[in-house]
Amino acid sequence: MGTFLRHVRDDHLVAAWTVLVSTGMRRGELAGLRWDDVDLDGARRSVHQTLVAVGYQLQLSSPKTSRGRRTIDLDLRTVAALRSHRARQVQERLAWGPAWIDTGLVFT
Repeated sequence: MGTFLRHVRDDHLVAAWTVLVSTGMRRGELAGLRWDDVDLDGARRSVHQTLVAVGYQLQLSSPKTSRGRRTIDLDLRTVAALRSHRARQVQERLAWGPAWIDTGLVFT
């Protein structure tokens, strides 16, 4: 995992790769991750929704089972990656101006 993360360290979505590696989250859980579900100060995130493809359309959905709704602790490296990603996302929002569509999602 360390080799992979070193390889993608300059990738635009390095925070996404870090979250996947460090938490074992599913792809749909990562895609549906909202900033409202992330507590960077408390170093945890909650799984409340997923983003899934139905046919060729993306849809927000609830986790399939009650076990899917859970809180996941984040390590310090993952928190740092998410903080950096959030700062970059704020810069992108400013650069896009009124064209920015605020979905509330962490990875857009």
